[in-house]
Amino acid sequence: MDYETTLAIFTNVQHFASIHYVIQEDGHITQMVRTQDVAWHAGNWTFNGSSIGIELIGVAEDPSHYTDAQYRATGTLIRYLTDRYDIPRDRDHILAHEDLPGVNAARQAAMHWDPGAYYDYEKLLRHAGADDRNGPLRERDETVTIAPLNIRLAGVR
Repeated sequence: MDYETTLAIFTNVQHFASIHYVIQEDGHITQMVRTQDVAWHAGNWTFNGSSIGIELIGVAEDPSHYTDAQYRATGTLIRYLTDRYDIPRDRDHILAHEDLPGVNAARQAAMHWDPGAYYDYEKLLRHAGADDRNGPLRERDETVTIAPLNIRLAGVR
C-alpha cells in the first residue's frame, strides 16, 4: 500500500483502524495518534492498549521494498520510544503484526502477517541500538502456550 492510501485508511473513521506512526520508504515519519492515546492497530484490544503502533509503507512479498532510509528512521523512532518508556530493545518487546495473537482461535487466521518473511529484524534492531541496552542481538523467543488447567500460582490454592 502506498503512503496516501495508508493515510486515507487511518483517517477514515469507517475503517475502524488507527496507528501511532507511519514511516515512508524515504524515512519520513508521520505521527497519526498521540503516543499516550490508544490506537486501533493490533486487532487485539490487549495489545492496542499496551503498545505503540508503527506502520511501514512497503510490500511484504518484495524483499527489496523496505529501504535503508526506512530501517534507519524506524530504528531511530524505536530508540526514542524505548528510551522514553523504558522498554527493552529486543524481539520480545519489539513485535510485528505477525507476532500478535488473535483475540480467539477463530480470529487468528484473519490476523496480520506483515511485515513478512523478508523483513530484516537484525538490521532494524541494530538501527534501534539493541546492542547497547540488551547485549547481543537475538531473535524473539518462541511463543509458549500453557493450558489454563496447568497454571499454578504460588500461594494460591
